[in-house]
Amino acid sequence: MMISAGETLTLDSMWLIPSADFIVESNELSHSTTTINPGLTNYISSVFKFASNTNPFSGLIGVRYTDGELNNIDETALRLYINNGTGWQEYANNNTNDGLANTVITSLLSNVLLNEITLSKSLSALPLQWGTLNAWRQGSTVHIQWNTFQEQNIDHYN
Repeated sequence: MMISAGETLTLDSMWLIPSADFIVESNELSHSTTTINPGLTNYISSVFKFASNTNPFSGLIGVRYTDGELNNIDETALRLYINNGTGWQEYANNNTNDGLANTVITSLLSNVLLNEITLSKSLSALPLQWGTLNAWRQGSTVHIQWNTFQEQNIDHYN
């Protein structure tokens, strides 16, 4: 089956809109409340599973959920998670969370293998990503030098 660029494939409360033609070969798509692949512990009770990995997908994925599926996860923290058959990957960029419409839409995905799809809270412990960290002693003084990137709402460091 081929889904042309810009067309929509919908299964229950998930939709895919490819930005390039997307071919699904001999693949079954199902909807359940639990994941099959290990590694993701706190996710909503709505999981979409392909029978095997798809061809690379580029485009937009949207997921609609009910409040009863949240499993005590704050709606503003929901992120798209995709398992590619090997591990779970968080897609935190290009998200639109709409708590009134109970949707998370993630756009600008590029060449992603789809195996399982769900929503979960961000696994990032801090609102930044660490770069290099160096520490050295000079006499009786300890020097620490670090860099970060993708900082969000950071005021200062202690």
